[in-house]
Amino acid sequence: PNSALLSSKLNLLLEHLPNDQSVIYHLIRQQLKKQNYDVAKALVEKLINLSKQQTNSPYMALGLFIKGAIYHQQKEYEHALKYYNSSLALLADNKFSEIGYKIEVSLAWLAYAQHAPERMQKHIHNAAMYAQQKNDVLAQISAHTTGSILSHKLDDIVNRYKYLNTAKSLLITHQVAEAHFALIYYHLGLFAPDKKEAGARG
Repeated sequence: PNSALLSSKLNLLLEHLPNDQSVIYHLIRQQLKKQNYDVAKALVEKLINLSKQQTNSPYMALGLFIKGAIYHQQKEYEHALKYYNSSLALLADNKFSEIGYKIEVSLAWLAYAQHAPERMQKHIHNAAMYAQQKNDVLAQISAHTTGSILSHKLDDIVNRYKYLNTAKSLLITHQVAEAHFALIYYHLGLFAPDKKEAGARG
C-alpha cells in the first residue's frame, strides 16, 4: 500500500480515536519507516502514558522497546539498553513472548555494537528460548542465524559455525520447507574463504 496514503488514513483515524493504542502503534511504525524519529518519540510517549492506565496491555512493553530501538538506531547505546531492559522487565511472567523475542534479538545486536560477545551469546540464547516457548521453529532458526552473523562480525569462527549448524539441525529435525535451507547455505558460502570449505561445511 501507498505509504503516504496509509499515513494519512492513520492520522485521520487518530483524530477520531485519539487514545487507540493500536492506531498510535501503527502510526509510530510508519514514522520510523520515514526516519521521523522526533515524531515517533512523541507518539511513543503518548503510547506509554496511555498504557499506564491499562493492565495487561502489550503496548507499554512495545512502547519502551521502540524507544530503545530509536536510541539504538541513533547509537545512544546506554539509553537503548535502559529501555530494552525496562521493556523486558514487564515480560517477566512469560507473556507476550513475541515481544520478548524481538527485544532479545535487538539486545544481541546492541551487545555486538558494544563489542560484548558473551552478552551477545546470552541474548541469542534467550531469543531462541522465547521462540521455543511459542513453538516458532523459524524464529528459533532466525535467532541462531543471527548469532552466526554476529559471531562472524566479531571474528568468532567457532561460534559462527556452531550457531549455523544448530540452525541447520533445526531445519532437518522439524522438516522445514527446503527453501529455508538457502539462507544457511548462503551464509556457509559467505563465511568460507574458498569453495572447498563451503562444500565441507554443507
